[in-house]
Amino acid sequence: MCRSASLLALTTFACAAPGPRLPPGAAPAPSHDACALGSGRSGAGDTVTFALPGAIDPAHAPNPSGDAERFLFRALYETLVRVDCDGRVWPALAAAWTAEEGGRRWTFVLRPDARFWDGEPVTAHDVVAAWAAHDTLAAFAPWAGPVAQAAQVMSERVVAVTLRRPSRDVPRALAHPGLAVTKPSPGLRWPIGTGRHWLDESRGGMTAVPAFGEP
Repeated sequence: MCRSASLLALTTFACAAPGPRLPPGAAPAPSHDACALGSGRSGAGDTVTFALPGAIDPAHAPNPSGDAERFLFRALYETLVRVDCDGRVWPALAAAWTAEEGGRRWTFVLRPDARFWDGEPVTAHDVVAAWAAHDTLAAFAPWAGPVAQAAQVMSERVVAVTLRRPSRDVPRALAHPGLAVTKPSPGLRWPIGTGRHWLDESRGGMTAVPAFGEP
């Protein structure tokens, strides 16, 4: 059900997950993320409730149509890389990447611990399948045309993306929410994601809780 004024409760835990492995030569992510709300340490079991303008519709996931969905989907779904509010690119589902052919072809290695909410590991096949499914979305099509030419499974955890034009740096467009890796789940309102949170709607509201239990 859509809500014009969306309430979201975000439950967090104090223990931090280990950071992903960075590509050669990349600087580690700062320990304090100035781009995140409440980026300081939280107490165990803390719950923060946000009131955000706009509707939240599961049919839009993972591609948000407004600020409320953008905030929520960021906690639920992951792309290969993420871009912080300063425009810097950091690992997400991909732990490392390398450029080939003068920056026209980029190879991404998935995190070894990347998995869906149902516990299944995320594979390169899942990445390509998710992108193929999202290609039917009008919001995704503009990205696919001018930026990417093809995506290819190289091995279980390695996917290669061929760009239409060479790029010196990993393309920020790979962090587009329409490229989040999801899979359908018959009978559920939300596509299964890989983010650290999933939605609990059993109490009538929306509560984002840790997807893999308390650290």
